[in-house]
Amino acid sequence: MFILKIFKKMDFWLSFIFALSTIGISFIVVPYVFPDVLQSMFATCLLFGFFAGEFLCEVKHLIKEVIQEEKERIRAIEEV
Repeated sequence: MFILKIFKKMDFWLSFIFALSTIGISFIVVPYVFPDVLQSMFATCLLFGFFAGEFLCEVKHLIKEVIQEEKERIRAIEEV
């Protein structure tokens, strides 16, 4: 349940919007830069993988941060 706290973090939404917008732009711009179909598909897949990977990396760090906060909260409760 505490994983839902990720959605309250601004970093999640910023990285999500950045990933979606750059992936969308890559689908629009890349075919004009690389008119050959295979080059265009390859470049689009590379950009999609890169930005999706960046987003997932950010989510991983946010999950670690939320888990650490939850552990600290539990320790504080146990100390009292």
